[in-house]
Amino acid sequence: MCSGQGSAPASTTPSRSPAHATVIDLPHTDAAADQVLSLPIHPGLTTTQINDVAQAVTTLAHAAERAA
Repeated sequence: MCSGQGSAPASTTPSRSPAHATVIDLPHTDAAADQVLSLPIHPGLTTTQINDVAQAVTTLAHAAERAA
């Protein structure tokens, strides 16, 4: 959660969907989905909320740089 903003996966990848999980194998799709960052940005956010999201992304990027 980011300063009161909710977070959840935007959607599942096709090969992880219960309807397709045993029918198709999409390893490249799964690998790409593991690297996607969905940001909670939409027209209903205030400038303060957008700045909070931007600050959270900046904090995450700095933490990743330190860990590398």
